[in-house]
Amino acid sequence: MLNKVNARPGGIGKIDGYHGNANWGNNKSVLPRGKYKEWDVNAKVDLPQCSAPRCGKEIIGPERLLTPKDGPGPACYTPDPYGTFCYVGEFTG
Repeated sequence: MLNKVNARPGGIGKIDGYHGNANWGNNKSVLPRGKYKEWDVNAKVDLPQCSAPRCGKEIIGPERLLTPKDGPGPACYTPDPYGTFCYVGEFTG
């Protein structure tokens, strides 16, 4: 996923087929200082659909990639809802 995020033209915008490019505030300072963008690791087509009436949206999984919002820096993966973080490479932003 980091390769896809780094390959975006001009380093901006969403990635087709994925949820992402949302702000993540790092409010509990679990990562180095700064603001981050969050990206779903799994493609939308691989996600189950919500079965509630009139929902029709994908149920996103817990896996996320976090990249610095304002330029290059460390990218982190979380397999659970922001409980554990692993360094996965550099965001070239």
